[in-house]
Amino acid sequence: MDFKQVFLLNGQPYLAFKGNDGEYQYPDDEWTEIPPPAGGYQPMHFDGSKWICATREEWLENQPPIHVEPDSQTELIAQLLMNDLEHNMRIEMLEQGLANALNELLELKGEIQDVHNT
Repeated sequence: MDFKQVFLLNGQPYLAFKGNDGEYQYPDDEWTEIPPPAGGYQPMHFDGSKWICATREEWLENQPPIHVEPDSQTELIAQLLMNDLEHNMRIEMLEQGLANALNELLELKGEIQDVHNT
């Protein structure tokens, strides 16, 4: 099947296929064969000789804020991860406390042995 790509004046691509008569079937709307520039942002339009495109900053300003509501499974996973982090912190604190207590015990034992040796 033979076709060529053309562009509506808003930048939307359109594939014009050849009909049985050998002629391309172009869209009813106005179009051009000049492609929009790579990296051009919407809104864009063709003014008859060149494409007029929004900048990235303009495009970002016009985007609606994205708000995603987590589902119950995602909330549960997040809660479990937070619990895991909290428990890991407690374990580290207990390990540090145990190490300090053991160190003090060894120091006291060393002092007691010094007393017995004198």
